[in-house]
Amino acid sequence: MFPEQLMNRIDACAHRAFPHLTETIREDSAVGTLPGWDSLGHLTFMMEIEEEFGLRFTSAQIAQPKTIRDIAVLVLSNPAHE
Repeated sequence: MFPEQLMNRIDACAHRAFPHLTETIREDSAVGTLPGWDSLGHLTFMMEIEEEFGLRFTSAQIAQPKTIRDIAVLVLSNPAHE
């Protein structure tokens, strides 16, 4: 389980990236399970994550996460995260 503050910030990013999203994300929410989380939506979502946490990811890191859990791990593993 991840810290609530981290999950709240990721949830806010998801809602900015996917304007039609009405539910709260879960750790197991994945590509294709949220409205708009397709390949283009994924890029938008990851840009929101970068902005929110003050991070910059490589293209490989952007392509890697497939679930909210993966994104949380990526953020926490980045030494520059706020």
